[in-house]
Amino acid sequence: MAFFDELLPDVNHYAPNCPEMIAVRELRRAAITFFNEVPVYTHTTDIPVTAGKNRYVAPTPLDTTLSQVLSVSLNGKKLNAIIPNSLEAMSKGNGRTDSFYEQNNTLTLTPTPQQSGTLTLRVAVKPTRDANELDDTQMDRWVDAIVNQAVFRLTSMPERTWSNPSIAQAALAMYESEKFKAQKSINGKQNKTTQARFRW
Repeated sequence: MAFFDELLPDVNHYAPNCPEMIAVRELRRAAITFFNEVPVYTHTTDIPVTAGKNRYVAPTPLDTTLSQVLSVSLNGKKLNAIIPNSLEAMSKGNGRTDSFYEQNNTLTLTPTPQQSGTLTLRVAVKPTRDANELDDTQMDRWVDAIVNQAVFRLTSMPERTWSNPSIAQAALAMYESEKFKAQKSINGKQNKTTQARFRW
């Protein structure tokens, strides 16, 4: 794990005299913003399913919380995402479980499974609001996005000694560029999966 305060030298270069506590807070918020906007920090886990039980908490790595559900499969069969409290959800009666919805980090399977099995869950996660560290791989890969978002947030603050609108705009442009690269990496993986699926 890598601590957010390890990035302080990068931030302080553009926001000198900014108190460490504020800088670390904005680095954390920057990471939350980035991973919330681009689902590149993913986690896959298997959850045992019990017959007659349809609600399961989505587990996430330490110091992270759910950003979005990417895919859910029950015994190898992909389930469809539906909207909670929708007519579609309310109309589900007995039968084979084919759908799910998520509320407050909890998955509800519908119709309720009538036999035991395995739920394979792939989610995108983000740091919690009180996290002090981030997975090493994620920090190394997306450090530029996190730093530039933090610099933008700090230098955009009004009437501070480190306020600098010009730097803020430049940092925001760099952040958007890094975000585009991250989104492109996701699309590239999806395209490779599709190509492999139809290869003879």
